Amino acid sequence: MGWGHGTTADGREVGYAVTATCDQPGCTVRIDRGLAYCCGTMHGGENGCGGYFCEAHRDHLKHDCPCLENCAVGEHEWSERGWCFICGEEKT
Repeated sequence: MGWGHGTTADGREVGYAVTATCDQPGCTVRIDRGLAYCCGTMHGGENGCGGYFCEAHRDHLKHDCPCLENCAVGEHEWSERGWCFICGEEKT
């Protein structure tokens, strides 16, 4: 099964067959809503905000990702390899 088209729990259409524009306010770059453009590791925002961003804005630090607020108070989302999914900090 692929993610050509589906919907998130909040009803947003997602998948690589869904054309859209970047979620960064003011950006008009055409993208799709596949995982390659999703902020996080899964549609709906696991380890990210769940927005869909073009290459210029996809990095958590290049859009107003609310997840960064958690990192600021030490609530990182650690990967198995010891880095934060959200801000990229390495676990010491």
